Amino acid sequence: MSEGVLFWIGFSVYLAIVLLIGVLTHIYRRSRTLADYLVGGKIIGPLTTAFTTTASIASGYQFVGLVGTAFLFGFASFWFLVGDLIGVTIQYAVAPRFRKFTGRLNSITIVDYLADRVEDTGHVVRALAAIIVFVFMSTYVCAQFTAGGKAFVGLGASYDLGVFVTWLIVTVYTLLGGYLAVAYTDTLQGIWMLIGMYTVIPLAIASMGGWHAFISRLAEQSADLLSATNGMSLEAFLLFMGTIFGIGVGYPGSPHSMGRMIGVRSPKAAAQAGIIAVISWILIDTGSIFLGLTARAMMPTIADPETSYMVMVRELVPPIAAGLMLAAVYAAIMSTADSQLLAAVGALVRDIFQRILNPNADEKKLVALSRILVVAISVAGLVIALRFSGAVFWFILFAWSGVACVFAPIVVLSLYWKRLTKWGVVAAMIGGSTTAVIWHFTPVLKEAVYEGFPAAVVSFLLAVVVSLLTKPPEKVIKILEGVW
Repeated sequence: MSEGVLFWIGFSVYLAIVLLIGVLTHIYRRSRTLADYLVGGKIIGPLTTAFTTTASIASGYQFVGLVGTAFLFGFASFWFLVGDLIGVTIQYAVAPRFRKFTGRLNSITIVDYLADRVEDTGHVVRALAAIIVFVFMSTYVCAQFTAGGKAFVGLGASYDLGVFVTWLIVTVYTLLGGYLAVAYTDTLQGIWMLIGMYTVIPLAIASMGGWHAFISRLAEQSADLLSATNGMSLEAFLLFMGTIFGIGVGYPGSPHSMGRMIGVRSPKAAAQAGIIAVISWILIDTGSIFLGLTARAMMPTIADPETSYMVMVRELVPPIAAGLMLAAVYAAIMSTADSQLLAAVGALVRDIFQRILNPNADEKKLVALSRILVVAISVAGLVIALRFSGAVFWFILFAWSGVACVFAPIVVLSLYWKRLTKWGVVAAMIGGSTTAVIWHFTPVLKEAVYEGFPAAVVSFLLAVVVSLLTKPPEKVIKILEGVW
């Protein structure tokens, strides 16, 4: 049997396992209500919550985007780990309180929570937030399909085929199993990501003659690759750090990962999940960065650094094992695309259709509508991804800035500041998202610092200032008494 056939057998085995989880979840844990489909009936434990949260953010950023960034920036890329740790620490620090609040308000999406928290009886917050989540989460899905296409290029296949395969697998198991299928596959995929990384890294370093030879190769190319600042001036480094912290600040506002805090079975389980999540992030980010570093040492002239992992695996691992290892890329991509699909669907079905247009809608019809929209949104993402093949890392960061970095200050304020008002949230969302878009498409601003940082600052300031000028909620504060 040829090496190519063995490779694709190994790759297909993993994809078949992921699909099987979706089918079995559909058979044995059928979604009967919208809450079942979107948050799994709020029964998920700490281990699964930690892995599904981590995997839902990791995405193509991990094996494609961050690997390519480490290839270019060298050891300075470890600052991205610092940013991620800041973000995940904040996220899980507020998670138990967030779970209490969402439980008391019976929320099943982040939009649901924000609207009820500020007594949005006129549905201004709900409609605006749902639109923002839908637009940016759909953009995020496109980025994941693009990453899938790039991964296939690294495997020696076509970009279009990769986009199509990624779309098909993600759509089928999300369609069938909803949140539970997503959570269970994310756990498998998070573990498989780690196995893939920490199999390839030591093999790559050994192939170069060991650690000292690896470091020597990097030093021969540029001493800046071994520097914590990559040779940047103080001004450039401070702006670089603004990008790092701009990424980290968005964690508590991420609709798809904070949805996991709603789906966890209890506030205590949310706190326990935080410990596991921090450890997993250290391992995953460190793995991604070392993949980029070893790729730079092994093959410094590779045409597209974002395909580095795929190329290394084909060179270092036997065919059938290579197929399984490269499935780790799809583990990262699929574990985020499925979560973003559900976040986009939740924004339309729960926050627009059920809560605004048809409050008395039948639960079975809501689940059916959710499944229809999973297909519709994923097909739209497929079409766009087939036409776009830009840099995955920066595409993902743009989507992150427009929603996570904007929502994060609002979520944190909503948990600890009773004075937050509906109009404060509206001003923050409009101002923050507008800032992210304008900053991203203004070259002189974009080159200065990542748009997520100014978007978060504007969101926070507007939320506070406008809230102080408008009437605070009253009824919801009474509902939440004893939780504050």
